[in-house]
Amino acid sequence: MINSETDTLDRRVRRTHQLLSDALIELTLTQGYDNLTIRDITEHADVAYATFFRHFNDKNDLLHMTLNSLIEAIEGITYDHSNTEQAFAEGYAIFLHVQQHSNLYRLLMDSQGAHHILEKLKHAIAENMLEACIPYIKPSLAHVPPSIITYQHASSIISLVSWWLANDMGIPPEEMATYYLNTVIQPYFDVDPTLM
Repeated sequence: MINSETDTLDRRVRRTHQLLSDALIELTLTQGYDNLTIRDITEHADVAYATFFRHFNDKNDLLHMTLNSLIEAIEGITYDHSNTEQAFAEGYAIFLHVQQHSNLYRLLMDSQGAHHILEKLKHAIAENMLEACIPYIKPSLAHVPPSIITYQHASSIISLVSWWLANDMGIPPEEMATYYLNTVIQPYFDVDPTLM
Protein backbone atom coordinates (compact mmCIF):
# COMPACT_ATOMS: atom_id res chain seq x y z
CA MET A 1 0.00 0.00 0.00
CA ILE A 2 2.81 2.40 0.84
CA ASN A 3 4.47 1.72 -2.53
CA SER A 4 1.21 2.46 -4.33
CA GLU A 5 0.82 5.76 -2.47
CA THR A 6 4.45 6.64 -3.17
CA ASP A 7 4.03 5.83 -6.87
CA THR A 8 0.90 8.00 -7.03
CA LEU A 9 2.72 10.85 -5.29
CA ASP A 10 5.75 10.48 -7.59
CA ARG A 11 3.48 10.52 -10.64
CA ARG A 12 1.75 13.63 -9.34
CA VAL A 13 5.08 15.37 -8.70
CA ARG A 14 6.38 14.39 -12.16
CA ARG A 15 3.16 15.65 -13.75
CA THR A 16 3.40 18.99 -11.89
CA HIS A 17 7.05 19.36 -12.89
CA GLN A 18 6.20 18.58 -16.51
CA LEU A 19 3.31 21.09 -16.61
CA LEU A 20 5.48 23.83 -15.14
CA SER A 21 8.40 22.94 -17.38
CA ASP A 22 6.23 22.98 -20.52
CA ALA A 23 4.76 26.34 -19.50
CA LEU A 24 8.24 27.76 -18.91
CA ILE A 25 9.40 26.65 -22.36
CA GLU A 26 6.32 27.91 -24.21
CA LEU A 27 6.23 31.29 -22.46
CA THR A 28 9.97 31.90 -22.70
CA LEU A 29 9.87 31.28 -26.44
CA THR A 30 6.97 33.70 -26.91
CA GLN A 31 7.67 36.48 -24.41
CA GLY A 32 11.26 36.00 -23.20
CA TYR A 33 12.65 34.63 -19.96
CA ASP A 34 13.44 37.94 -18.26
CA ASN A 35 9.86 39.21 -18.55
CA LEU A 36 8.38 35.98 -17.26
CA THR A 37 6.85 35.84 -13.77
CA ILE A 38 6.10 32.80 -11.66
CA ARG A 39 2.41 33.74 -11.81
CA ASP A 40 2.60 33.69 -15.64
CA ILE A 41 4.06 30.19 -15.47
CA THR A 42 1.56 28.80 -12.95
CA GLU A 43 -1.46 30.30 -14.76
CA HIS A 44 -0.28 28.90 -18.10
CA ALA A 45 0.36 25.49 -16.51
CA ASP A 46 -2.94 25.60 -14.58
CA VAL A 47 -1.03 24.89 -11.38
CA ALA A 48 -1.72 26.72 -8.10
CA TYR A 49 0.73 29.54 -7.38
CA ALA A 50 1.53 28.14 -3.91
CA THR A 51 2.19 24.70 -5.43
CA PHE A 52 5.09 26.13 -7.42
CA PHE A 53 6.97 26.92 -4.20
CA ARG A 54 6.51 23.39 -2.87
CA HIS A 55 8.70 22.24 -5.77
CA PHE A 56 10.95 25.17 -6.73
CA ASN A 57 12.56 28.19 -5.09
CA ASP A 58 12.18 30.46 -8.12
CA LYS A 59 11.96 30.37 -11.90
CA ASN A 60 15.74 29.83 -12.19
CA ASP A 61 15.33 26.65 -10.17
CA LEU A 62 12.64 25.46 -12.60
CA LEU A 63 14.82 26.44 -15.56
CA HIS A 64 17.75 24.45 -14.18
CA MET A 65 15.61 21.34 -13.69
CA THR A 66 14.18 21.70 -17.18
CA LEU A 67 17.57 22.02 -18.86
CA ASN A 68 19.44 19.45 -16.79
CA SER A 69 17.71 16.75 -18.84
CA LEU A 70 19.64 18.05 -21.86
CA ILE A 71 22.91 17.71 -20.03
CA GLU A 72 22.11 14.12 -19.09
CA ALA A 73 21.19 13.28 -22.69
CA ILE A 74 24.33 14.89 -24.15
CA GLU A 75 26.47 13.11 -21.56
CA GLY A 76 24.97 9.85 -22.82
CA ILE A 77 26.39 10.34 -26.32
CA THR A 78 29.47 8.22 -26.99
CA TYR A 79 32.29 10.20 -28.55
CA ASP A 80 34.53 8.18 -30.86
CA HIS A 81 36.77 10.04 -33.30
CA SER A 82 38.64 6.96 -34.51
CA ASN A 83 37.09 7.15 -37.97
CA THR A 84 34.71 9.25 -40.04
CA GLU A 85 31.90 6.71 -39.78
CA GLN A 86 31.86 6.98 -35.98
CA ALA A 87 32.25 10.77 -36.06
CA PHE A 88 29.37 11.06 -38.56
CA ALA A 89 27.15 8.84 -36.35
CA GLU A 90 28.03 11.03 -33.37
CA GLY A 91 27.06 14.20 -35.27
CA TYR A 92 23.85 12.62 -36.48
CA ALA A 93 22.93 11.62 -32.90
CA ILE A 94 23.52 15.18 -31.71
CA PHE A 95 21.43 16.86 -34.42
CA LEU A 96 18.66 14.30 -34.21
CA HIS A 97 18.44 14.98 -30.47
CA VAL A 98 18.36 18.73 -31.11
CA GLN A 99 15.58 18.26 -33.68
CA GLN A 100 13.54 16.12 -31.27
CA HIS A 101 13.97 18.60 -28.40
CA SER A 102 14.30 21.86 -30.32
CA ASN A 103 12.22 23.93 -27.88
CA LEU A 104 14.49 22.93 -25.00
CA TYR A 105 17.57 23.82 -27.03
CA ARG A 106 16.05 27.15 -28.04
CA LEU A 107 15.38 27.83 -24.37
CA LEU A 108 18.98 26.96 -23.55
CA MET A 109 20.43 29.17 -26.29
CA ASP A 110 18.09 32.14 -25.89
CA SER A 111 17.59 32.53 -22.12
CA GLN A 112 19.77 34.85 -20.08
CA GLY A 113 19.08 32.69 -17.04
CA ALA A 114 20.49 29.68 -18.86
CA HIS A 115 23.99 31.07 -19.44
CA HIS A 116 25.69 29.11 -16.67
CA ILE A 117 23.78 25.95 -17.70
CA LEU A 118 25.15 26.42 -21.21
CA GLU A 119 28.63 26.61 -19.70
CA LYS A 120 27.91 23.50 -17.64
CA LEU A 121 26.85 21.74 -20.84
CA LYS A 122 30.09 22.72 -22.61
CA HIS A 123 32.15 21.39 -19.70
CA ALA A 124 30.08 18.18 -19.60
CA ILE A 125 30.68 17.57 -23.32
CA ALA A 126 34.38 18.39 -23.00
CA GLU A 127 34.89 16.09 -20.01
CA ASN A 128 32.84 13.32 -21.57
CA MET A 129 34.95 13.23 -24.73
CA LEU A 130 38.36 13.92 -23.17
CA GLU A 131 39.67 10.37 -22.70
CA ALA A 132 38.22 9.00 -25.92
CA CYS A 133 39.56 11.84 -28.04
CA ILE A 134 43.13 12.26 -26.79
CA PRO A 135 44.63 9.62 -29.15
CA TYR A 136 43.13 11.40 -32.19
CA ILE A 137 44.20 15.00 -31.52
CA LYS A 138 46.12 16.33 -34.53
CA PRO A 139 49.92 16.23 -34.04
CA SER A 140 50.05 19.93 -34.90
CA LEU A 141 48.03 20.58 -31.71
CA ALA A 142 50.15 18.35 -29.46
CA HIS A 143 51.44 21.40 -27.57
CA VAL A 144 47.90 22.43 -26.56
CA PRO A 145 46.46 20.85 -23.38
CA PRO A 146 43.77 18.30 -24.38
CA SER A 147 41.25 19.88 -21.99
CA ILE A 148 41.48 23.14 -23.98
CA ILE A 149 40.95 21.29 -27.26
CA THR A 150 37.90 19.40 -26.02
CA TYR A 151 36.42 22.57 -24.50
CA GLN A 152 36.91 24.39 -27.81
CA HIS A 153 35.42 21.38 -29.58
CA ALA A 154 32.38 21.46 -27.24
CA SER A 155 32.00 25.21 -27.88
CA SER A 156 32.05 24.52 -31.63
CA ILE A 157 29.27 21.95 -31.23
CA ILE A 158 27.13 24.47 -29.33
CA SER A 159 27.81 27.16 -31.96
CA LEU A 160 26.80 24.85 -34.80
CA VAL A 161 23.62 23.85 -32.97
CA SER A 162 22.84 27.51 -32.31
CA TRP A 163 23.33 28.35 -36.00
CA TRP A 164 21.06 25.47 -37.03
CA LEU A 165 18.30 26.58 -34.66
CA ALA A 166 18.60 30.20 -35.82
CA ASN A 167 18.09 28.94 -39.37
CA ASP A 168 14.95 27.00 -38.38
CA MET A 169 16.67 23.61 -38.79
CA GLY A 170 16.22 23.90 -42.55
CA ILE A 171 19.02 21.40 -43.20
CA PRO A 172 18.35 17.71 -42.38
CA PRO A 173 20.26 16.15 -39.44
CA GLU A 174 22.11 13.83 -41.86
CA GLU A 175 23.53 16.82 -43.75
CA MET A 176 24.33 18.62 -40.49
CA ALA A 177 26.28 15.52 -39.42
CA THR A 178 28.50 15.99 -42.49
CA TYR A 179 29.03 19.67 -41.64
CA TYR A 180 29.76 18.61 -38.07
CA LEU A 181 32.43 16.26 -39.39
CA ASN A 182 33.93 18.97 -41.64
CA THR A 183 33.81 21.96 -39.29
CA VAL A 184 33.88 20.52 -35.76
CA ILE A 185 35.83 17.23 -35.94
CA GLN A 186 38.42 17.65 -38.69
CA PRO A 187 40.00 20.91 -37.45
CA TYR A 188 41.01 19.21 -34.19
CA PHE A 189 41.20 15.48 -34.78
CA ASP A 190 42.79 13.05 -37.23
CA VAL A 191 40.03 10.65 -38.20
CA ASP A 192 40.60 7.63 -40.41
CA PRO A 193 38.63 8.29 -43.61
CA THR A 194 39.07 4.75 -44.96
CA LEU A 195 36.21 3.38 -42.86
CA MET A 196 33.56 5.77 -44.18
